[in-house]
Amino acid sequence: MARVSDLIRDSKLDTYFLPDYRVETVHRFEESDPSSGRRLVTRSEHWRPHRRIGRGGFGSVWLEKRSQGGRRSYNQDVTVRAVKQIDLDTQHGSIDYNRELEAIAKFSHARYERCFVKSFGWYECPGKLFIAMEYLENGDLFGYLHQRPPLPETEAKEITYQILEGLGMMHENGFAHRDLKPNNILVKSHPPAEWWIKLADFGLTKRIEESHAKLSTVKGTPRYFAPELWGFVERGGAYATDMWALGETTFEMLSKKPAFETPGLLAGFKSPRQFPVDILVKAGVSQPGIDFVASLMRPCPSDRPTTETAKLNIWIQSAIAPANESIASSDSEPQRSSNVEDELAKGLMSWTIKSSYKGEEPTIQDTVLGPTTQLRWRSAIQKKVGMAQEDAAPDISTLRTVKSLPKPPKSAAPESIHWYQTRPDLQRYMNAVRAVAFSPDARQLICTSRKSRMSWDLASGNIYESSRICSNLYKSKLSSSSALAYSPDNTLWACGVGLHSLHSGNVLVFDTGSEILQKELGHQGWVTSLAFSYDNEYLASAATNDEIRIWNLATLEYAWKLPSHCDHVKSVVFSPDGRLLASGSADGMVRVYDLATESLQSTFEGHLGPVNMVVFSPNGQLLASCSSDCKVKLWNLKKKALHQTLRGHGFEVTSVAFSFNSKMIASASTNGTMRVWYAARPS
Repeated sequence: MARVSDLIRDSKLDTYFLPDYRVETVHRFEESDPSSGRRLVTRSEHWRPHRRIGRGGFGSVWLEKRSQGGRRSYNQDVTVRAVKQIDLDTQHGSIDYNRELEAIAKFSHARYERCFVKSFGWYECPGKLFIAMEYLENGDLFGYLHQRPPLPETEAKEITYQILEGLGMMHENGFAHRDLKPNNILVKSHPPAEWWIKLADFGLTKRIEESHAKLSTVKGTPRYFAPELWGFVERGGAYATDMWALGETTFEMLSKKPAFETPGLLAGFKSPRQFPVDILVKAGVSQPGIDFVASLMRPCPSDRPTTETAKLNIWIQSAIAPANESIASSDSEPQRSSNVEDELAKGLMSWTIKSSYKGEEPTIQDTVLGPTTQLRWRSAIQKKVGMAQEDAAPDISTLRTVKSLPKPPKSAAPESIHWYQTRPDLQRYMNAVRAVAFSPDARQLICTSRKSRMSWDLASGNIYESSRICSNLYKSKLSSSSALAYSPDNTLWACGVGLHSLHSGNVLVFDTGSEILQKELGHQGWVTSLAFSYDNEYLASAATNDEIRIWNLATLEYAWKLPSHCDHVKSVVFSPDGRLLASGSADGMVRVYDLATESLQSTFEGHLGPVNMVVFSPNGQLLASCSSDCKVKLWNLKKKALHQTLRGHGFEVTSVAFSFNSKMIASASTNGTMRVWYAARPS
């Protein structure tokens, strides 16, 4: 272990603060100066924080600018850097950061620099650990892919080869990454220049003493978990999980879809013949490409190729020659047209998905449209189900016609789409509806009242009512449940509650599998809304004391608070890309916050009553809000303006939701009525 200690010790920066790390950081270096013939020269480097560019379960990431001084030993004049600030005092449990410091020091060597984000060293102060590294202004691969169509196969192939090269270096040196995903792949350059990516975030990296050793802990991002990490198959070699994550990343680059939407689908994946090749075929991927991705994602860990074997694959081999030719024909890195100073606001690091995107205009994906070039927003069927009809299964023939409509042109803009109501209202005997949501497969519509839950099967029209949700916990401590949310990976669920005879509340966080209470997160007001971020890093909660709190899921501790409304906040929601958080309040306003800067970005006014709920469309282009004024409003986030008002409810609208495929909107009101709208051309 002496070698490990030496790597970490040698990369530590001699540091002091003026007057503390939040104002100015000074590094001192002792170097020789051959040009002047001096054996020893002492130099200093002064750095000042410019702005926070990211957050994570560890703490935060800051963009820093050099204010004076400089280090001679750098190969280039470094004037900006990214600093990962780890808050040691708030970490949940005992975490050993030596493995991250060792990995980032090891792979900052010149022989590995082309594949990994370069570290400039680390330093510390009481309760804080800092890792300084190069700043890549193009952000991460997740940000690049988010609002673009699937990558051309040639580009996905080139990126996959570069990732393979980096993983190969790690595995050869006895390291497993364990958290490979697009967020942890940074983009140094992209078309029209050549692709150049770098691997980052070694927070979960583990050194494996033997190449065949098995991992004893499960960490990382669930969406990129191999079957063995879920316990669906027997555990395998430590590096096999990295190969699965590479396969999932390549699958998403080619199709913009995950290979397995839910852990339940992955649980049934027992044979390579069950691999979802149809998604890649539909995306136009060649057979060699399909075969390569399928080989990386074989259910049995021992059946997956190693990095060296994968490099010999015919699909990957075709990417190697062009890349080497490009490098050989150029002696320097492609020049950028934008100045770093002008791009500070666009900075991203691998441990965040707060990104700014460049390129083509956003489009609504897979929205159902009619065969016309001019589309509008219009309301349609307004039929009401009478009381005599309540015991009959709703007629959903009009809903089924949605599937027969042609797909939209991919260039369709949100303002050219129109929403229709597809079917009669759905109404049953139950209390006022408090929440409504589509199932991930868009086959069921689920709503909850104060003490019950009901679901509609949209294919058959059948209606199901669950058992009462009042438990002994609720009866003994709480007046009622006021909010409910599940984490995207379905490992946690949170419940917002109000306490008896007190103007305060709690957020109760449970483990989904065991139903064991993990922690109670206190609030000064009654908790009215909860939302998990899509990367499973944060939980947002709103309360009747007008405040919005953000909680760190890694530590289950309070992180920070956003600017408050003028009245109690009734709804909060994260945007799909994690950059924004929207809120609706009893003051009738809808607000949108930039999470990177913790500042208010937009305020939307127009509702004549309290805003009960807000929700982003899956592509992040629209924000829907519903109110006690009986209306649903759609807001265009790019134009920061009202897009359309959906009318038809005769009572207060309490909840609104987009389907996961962006084809439908559901809304519910206090009289137990639900309406379903879909996007289509006008008559």
